[in-house]
Amino acid sequence: MQLKHWIILLIILFYIAGFIFRAEVTLDPDFGWHLQFGRMITKTHTIPRDDLYSYSMPSYHFIDHEWGTDSMIAGIYDKFGITALNGIFALLGVGTLYFLSRGIDVRWAGVPLFLVGGTILEFIGIRPQIITWTLLALLMGILWQKKVWQKWRFAIPILFLFWANIHGGFAIGIVILGWFVIVEAISNRRIDAKDGLVLLLSVVATLCNPYGYHLWVEVAKSATDSNLRWSIQEWYPAVYFTNLAFWLYVVISFFLVIRYRRKFSPAALGIYALLFVSGMSSMRNIPIFVVVSFYPTLQGIQYLYAEAGDYLYGKERFVRGYIGFFLICLFLYLPQLGAFVYGTIRYGDGQNSYPRGAASYLSQHLPPGNIFASYDWGGFLIWQLPEKKEFIDGRMPSWRNQSAFPSESTYAFGDYQKILQGTIQFASVSKKYDIDTVLVSTSDTKVQHLKILGIDVEKNAFLKRFFTSNTSFAPVITQIKKMGWKEVYHDKTAIVFKK
Repeated sequence: MQLKHWIILLIILFYIAGFIFRAEVTLDPDFGWHLQFGRMITKTHTIPRDDLYSYSMPSYHFIDHEWGTDSMIAGIYDKFGITALNGIFALLGVGTLYFLSRGIDVRWAGVPLFLVGGTILEFIGIRPQIITWTLLALLMGILWQKKVWQKWRFAIPILFLFWANIHGGFAIGIVILGWFVIVEAISNRRIDAKDGLVLLLSVVATLCNPYGYHLWVEVAKSATDSNLRWSIQEWYPAVYFTNLAFWLYVVISFFLVIRYRRKFSPAALGIYALLFVSGMSSMRNIPIFVVVSFYPTLQGIQYLYAEAGDYLYGKERFVRGYIGFFLICLFLYLPQLGAFVYGTIRYGDGQNSYPRGAASYLSQHLPPGNIFASYDWGGFLIWQLPEKKEFIDGRMPSWRNQSAFPSESTYAFGDYQKILQGTIQFASVSKKYDIDTVLVSTSDTKVQHLKILGIDVEKNAFLKRFFTSNTSFAPVITQIKKMGWKEVYHDKTAIVFKK
């Protein structure tokens, strides 16, 4: 094996360890509801079509666009435990890097592959979206390499049949496939009949799911919900993403694509621009951007190397410069990664941020009424306290139901925000939904104004238009204390108040 292959292998091995560690110490807020729905599917052999776990929007027609993944999560967790699940999803993340490294000139793949791995490390966990990264890397490998495309294009509809039943990210795959086929047809002034058939069959394949075209409708709701980008941290613009690997990648990728833009096809440039804007507008889309942009970035490095050959000793200097830049990337990013590992070991894992003790207490002292808790804890409580429904959880931020019954909410996430801001009085909410228990984080008992780049959103008229400034339960606690509610449980993570 040559040195260049060893470098790629070492990068993949490095991230196998990193991804497994990250998955072990990070529990995704949505894991609980994925597990519970998966258990329901495997036990009843039916796909959910109604909201089973919220009391605020029970008549909403729920579409589980990850039902296949949920079933897998439940099956593996109940037989082998959470460690096995962590390992599988970590390997799926590594699978993204593996597919990107297939069939390419590995001489110059080290830097972009290392930076892509460092970027997606921030998002690793038991998360269905990781499957989309892996399948997208596979799709891009087929689209980018003409010989592979000619050989395997009719396997793509089968890929989408599988993809549409395990994660809603299939939609971006269809967008990319459609873009390449249509733009290439426009550029060539004719459409390849086989390419057109592949696209048509792929779209039809996505309709072969338990919900039919409604699956597309549900995915579109989340994709077009602009409110998410100003109210949920994962959806914030990329300027708030502090991962150095990502920003190093953006610098070299954007420079290379702009410099050699005339050498790329209109299809490649268009999809790069689209996903660059998408990634910059929302951190959640960053992994999609780095996966899709990997091939044009690598191609740009190859163009730069070829250009260096026009100068005396240019290629030799390029090699030294490339190695030097790789070392700079290591020097800048590894300390940040080390700080994360140290902080995790020193201060405890991310799973300690969930109210395990409070959930156990409530299970033993089950309240007759409903529980009002944090959005971030909804999925956890569905898992640990399935006897009680939730006001809000991670499935619901884009749910809107204008035909809801008077006893329900038409937009639970919007109501949740207003409750925390104090614009909706908790007394009326508790009466409407028969709430007699409030579960709150110990870090949420005081008013905490959101700060962006050190600027208090509450004191900045411009930022206040876009971001929810009050992110705490302080207004709720103030109100329930005045209403005579009492604290019945308190640990270092959570507090329980009862009516």
